[in-house]
Amino acid sequence: MIKLESLRRKIGLYKPAWVSRPTTIQLDTHNFCNLKCEYCNVQGSFNLSHGKMPLKTIEYVLRYFQGQKFWCIAPFMNGEPLMDERLPQIMDMAKKYCNTSCVIDTNGTLYENRHLLIHRNLRLVRFTISAVTPETYRTVHGKPLFDKAVSTLRWFLKEKLSHQKAWLHFIATEDNIHELKQYIKRFMGIGRTIFTVHRGLSQINSEQIGLQHFPQFLKNAVPNEPIMINEQNKNVPINPWHDKFSPCQCWGIMPISWDGRILQCVDFPYEYNYGKVGEVDLLEAWKERLQNKMDNPCCNSCSVRFPNWKKLMDRWGS
Repeated sequence: MIKLESLRRKIGLYKPAWVSRPTTIQLDTHNFCNLKCEYCNVQGSFNLSHGKMPLKTIEYVLRYFQGQKFWCIAPFMNGEPLMDERLPQIMDMAKKYCNTSCVIDTNGTLYENRHLLIHRNLRLVRFTISAVTPETYRTVHGKPLFDKAVSTLRWFLKEKLSHQKAWLHFIATEDNIHELKQYIKRFMGIGRTIFTVHRGLSQINSEQIGLQHFPQFLKNAVPNEPIMINEQNKNVPINPWHDKFSPCQCWGIMPISWDGRILQCVDFPYEYNYGKVGEVDLLEAWKERLQNKMDNPCCNSCSVRFPNWKKLMDRWGS
């Protein structure tokens, strides 16, 4: 299958999957968090209403796509997933309806809820730990919980199921960039991705503390594009982010807010949406998003929209 797809790309027959459907479903199962990260627009500047997505909404979405396999189901968005005791039930539903495994991002500080990370349908756990010392962690993440985050990571590496994988995210700001070299060395053996903070509409927090450029010691670093470092400490390409078929790093995702709004993007406020679950057809909402061709306040302000976005939209946007 992989070789066939590669051949199609070479001879010009390939169409990205997002032309007809989302490749990931991301569910804002709740939007509460126990940290106060300095770069977090969700908790800091979006002024979102807070709540928990009803299980009937989650089931409706997954049942709608029954039989359709995705890259992943992501049961998190604007909150800390380990604060949701329903997480195992939600991951079971992803398997039941879509036969698709789950991926989550966690800050890892809720050590007491670490058992939620061991699940047969959770394949990838990405820990966001944007520091290598307790002092910098408190500045960047807003709470003195560095030791708890690292303890949860170590526990997961020891107890995880054979098919599960850990990954690390480092969100680079002016307050932690001095620790990046030390961070890369300390967590060798675990894959890491280093991001600059996302800039765009209403993203006041990240605009204030954002890093302009990666340090020179990171090979192939490009402003606003993430750098991936594998378990052997080698920089590796990120696909599809460097792929000519993706207009931005989030485009294949269908994001749904806790109150059922079908969002333009995971990184922008709820008011930018295409209707609500149960009131509009999900694929019709997806089609409307494609027809917009990224010509909206969110995409037009976004720092991570790729340079070739317009060409791709003109070619494949509905």
